[in-house]
Amino acid sequence: MIDFAAIRGLKAALMAMLVATSGAARAGDAPALCATPDQVKQVQTYYAASPGAMPAIASRMLKLPDALIASALPADQAYGTSGAAFIRVWESLMAWDSPVVIVIKSGNVIEIRGRIPKGEPSKISNYFNVDEKGEGMSGHLRPDLMTTIYAVELPTKTANAPLRGVLFFDAAGETVFGVYAAGESERGPAPPALLGQFEKTRALIRSMPKLCP
Repeated sequence: MIDFAAIRGLKAALMAMLVATSGAARAGDAPALCATPDQVKQVQTYYAASPGAMPAIASRMLKLPDALIASALPADQAYGTSGAAFIRVWESLMAWDSPVVIVIKSGNVIEIRGRIPKGEPSKISNYFNVDEKGEGMSGHLRPDLMTTIYAVELPTKTANAPLRGVLFFDAAGETVFGVYAAGESERGPAPPALLGQFEKTRALIRSMPKLCP
């Protein structure tokens, strides 16, 4: 039998811990990670041989921060703005039909399918609380520690199926998570409606100040 009271107690304890630690160092004033000309050449050489690789994957091979890799991509493939735009971008993502949220951590790849739920800033901490109702993504995010948001559209080896997504990076340049517009098999083009929704979010991000020259 599932002890729901114990689960609620555990969650309450966890939330208390989150509130206590949410005042940790903020990343809001951290400088943007921007590639040097030599790093741009290094990144673009890698992508010529490995098209469509997520920055988190490329970083393992190149030993460079994920966000720096994104900054080295051509302007038509990646555009980055400040993490201060988090809430506006999140609200735009809520309009997407069935995106895929991907988290890569310690060699693990976690995929969460479904619409991006509503969220709101906590009144007692720095957390952004994601709606827990229903299935799919939920949790407590730290927008104040996300310094950069990139919209990416990377050519892949699969014709007419570029990798399209919105990536969130922390002050160290690591990918916190990404929201991707993908087809059912991940090998074909995304549905037209989802592509249109991606384009709207990308246009929103491109309307904001660019972090790297």
